Amino acid sequence: MFIPMFPWNVFRTNLVNEGYITHEQLDAMKKECYTMRKENPVGRNRSNNASGWQSDDGVNNRPIFSSLLNGVEGVFNNEVFPYYMGEHKNDYELQHGNYWVNINYNTSYNNPHTHPGCWYSGAFYVQIPEETKNDGWVQFLRGQSHHMSDFPHMSRRDADNFGWIPEEGDLVLFPSAMIHYVEPHSSDFERISIAFNNSFVNINTGDVNQAMGERPSFHDVMEFHVLPDGNLENPK
Repeated sequence: MFIPMFPWNVFRTNLVNEGYITHEQLDAMKKECYTMRKENPVGRNRSNNASGWQSDDGVNNRPIFSSLLNGVEGVFNNEVFPYYMGEHKNDYELQHGNYWVNINYNTSYNNPHTHPGCWYSGAFYVQIPEETKNDGWVQFLRGQSHHMSDFPHMSRRDADNFGWIPEEGDLVLFPSAMIHYVEPHSSDFERISIAFNNSFVNINTGDVNQAMGERPSFHDVMEFHVLPDGNLENPK
């Protein structure tokens, strides 16, 4: 049997394709991001090391982005909370944290970093021009040490990094402790994303980011059987 211990649980969906956000609303968000840059052309420098523009927090306080907040809540309610809380999923609700805009220029990048102080972080991709899709990968790192010679590199199931080039409307949610970074893109077009940090609250007790009080043991983990074709047989 295969016992996956310490996995990173990443959720990805496209809010436009799923009907959370219309193309008109997405266009309005693009214009608002450029308005924010015009209002504060210097911005702030955190993971981007001044290689692009980053807004201050407060995106979630602007009405134009309300459909984004609703979409994020919808994914948490329909996917994230059921996965983690099971039958207790309705006892929890999302608590929005800080949201900010990133505009990456030609050769802009974001250093490897995590998002401490919250539960789940995420990014929503507002503008991804076709001309930038040859490079500029978003990379997630395993963050766990390996001492198995080159074995991790023989299969994507045990790779040290996982990456993809996002599409407009993509939403990705990941644990805040997961190391990630953005590679530079080489075309003279601007990418726009909105990054954020969120928590959860127990609606009955008011506790924030508190587990249900059950300590997992080795016997509680989900077991998978490896089939002859290499696929995993989900437990009954």
